[in-house]
Amino acid sequence: MKSHHKHWDAETSVDKFATKTAQDFFKSEVRFIAEVGAELTSVLDVGCASGRLIELLKEYRTAPFRFVGVDLADNSIARAKALYPEHEFFTGDALDLDITGTFDLVNATGVCQHEPRFAELLDRMLAWSNRYVLFDAKLSDVAEDISDLSQAYCDHDPPFFFIVKSLSHLLGEIASRPEVRRVSLFGYETKKNAVTVLPPHVTRLVSTGVFLEKGPARTERDALEVRLELPGFLLAAQKRA
Repeated sequence: MKSHHKHWDAETSVDKFATKTAQDFFKSEVRFIAEVGAELTSVLDVGCASGRLIELLKEYRTAPFRFVGVDLADNSIARAKALYPEHEFFTGDALDLDITGTFDLVNATGVCQHEPRFAELLDRMLAWSNRYVLFDAKLSDVAEDISDLSQAYCDHDPPFFFIVKSLSHLLGEIASRPEVRRVSLFGYETKKNAVTVLPPHVTRLVSTGVFLEKGPARTERDALEVRLELPGFLLAAQKRA
């Protein structure tokens, strides 16, 4: 396990996620799963912790579904297997695991804002998905992404990445993947917590769910369909970019 991942195997972190209920998920996560949850027959959850996303899925999906969870923390996976023995769970880094097949939804909420290999993970998630990809990001009115561990981080021992993305850069990264036909962003302003360290010019953060819909590869004449529900200051920054 890389040093910037070790926090997730700490007992306090494992305990925090082991008790989540359907009401404890991010607003953005609930928003998009509410839209498509009833139609999902298979889900891959990257950073699944104790598998509690299953509780949220059950709010919308009453028929059986396949659920595969991946997490870095042995203790989290042990709890997931005990809670949900009918589903599949694997310990390891999603970028190193060989998971076969595709899924209606690939979810990585809570992962991408701490993962410096975001582009590689995005490609992997798209390859695993046959319909949808869901993740979250922290956005701000910045011209460039901030992914330097010495500038932006969560101050634990050891510290781990807190990545702040530019909206225009994020949309550009998504648009460069022709298999994505539509992207929906739903975000709301949030304050950084007590252990988050950011550069002085980053004064406002937007917690944002990013929902991708796949389809036939776009050609040069096909525009990416974009739906944005974000705070006004961030949309204004996007227009200036």
